[in-house]
Amino acid sequence: MKKFNLFKALLIFIVNFSVLAFAPNSQNQFEVKVVGEGEPMLLIPGLGCSGEVWDETVDKYSKDYECHIFTLAGFDTVSATDEPSLSKAKEALTDYIQENKLESADIMGHSLGGFMALWLASENPNFFDDIVVVDALPYLAALFNPSATPENVPFDGEMMYQMIAKAPDEMYANQQRYTLRSMITDSTYVEKALQWSLNSDRKTVMYAMETMMKTDLRQAIANIDNEVLVLGACDEPAMQTVYPNVTKEDVIEQYSLQYTNLKNVELKFPEQARHFLMYDATDWFFKEIDAFLK
Repeated sequence: MKKFNLFKALLIFIVNFSVLAFAPNSQNQFEVKVVGEGEPMLLIPGLGCSGEVWDETVDKYSKDYECHIFTLAGFDTVSATDEPSLSKAKEALTDYIQENKLESADIMGHSLGGFMALWLASENPNFFDDIVVVDALPYLAALFNPSATPENVPFDGEMMYQMIAKAPDEMYANQQRYTLRSMITDSTYVEKALQWSLNSDRKTVMYAMETMMKTDLRQAIANIDNEVLVLGACDEPAMQTVYPNVTKEDVIEQYSLQYTNLKNVELKFPEQARHFLMYDATDWFFKEIDAFLK
């Protein structure tokens, strides 16, 4: 198995960018928009993204589903909480699901949103029907260091925040745009995601990243009995401009290892697409989800 230096680079652009969406409910942990009628479907975006990342998905599925689209606090234009906490966001989502009797909903999460879906399902085995995870893993830190544990990961959210808080706005925006171009092919979507990122609270972004880096769900996902579809991204030509020896097969191997303990999982990869699969491989994305939900 090749060493995944690729993911050291991945950490750099994740740290410099934001891939989820938070916003306020009654506990000030998120905002939620409900669209459509039918069986419930919950949609959680990635770090620093608005729930608008699901607009095309909602346009398609709101004909048959009641879509609950979340944006977590501190991301895009949603006000940050005084003490950013992904754990508190998870608890608030749990309360929302129970209060609204959504335990049998389907759930779909992108990136950090996919991590949140796994976290919720592993702690609440009776929640959800089908689970769709879009380019996310149960333990991010293991991609950079296979021997990583929550105790030895040297990621400090407060320290990282202090570093990026001092970055001039123009420099920060240029870095975000550069990063997003490695995650999205279409420049129109790059600019849209860039605005979400620039609107996001930098402290919340870094604290959320710390939680992801220090929360290992690889054993916990064994609690999940649901059917789970994991859609992974791999743009081999783009990766090989930085790491010539990294292949699509290497990426698939890493995903397979991380999801070993998940009983009922399908791992699917498009021929070529970047992190925002809903933008980069739209037809394939919907085709795989349609087949899974049926």
